[in-house]
Amino acid sequence: GPVFALCVAGAGDRRTLGRWIAGLQEANPVLGRTPVVFRLRGDGDGERGPPET
Repeated sequence: GPVFALCVAGAGDRRTLGRWIAGLQEANPVLGRTPVVFRLRGDGDGERGPPET
């Protein structure tokens, strides 16, 4: 499907990504009703885990 935003966070954890999406929602409240998928990397092994929703 379409990708509306992309974020590459240095920390890459749920907390950082949560703050990022919360900031976007301040100016775009409709994002609160939009499905969001985060794909987080594992423990530096280069493998991707399942998408986080």
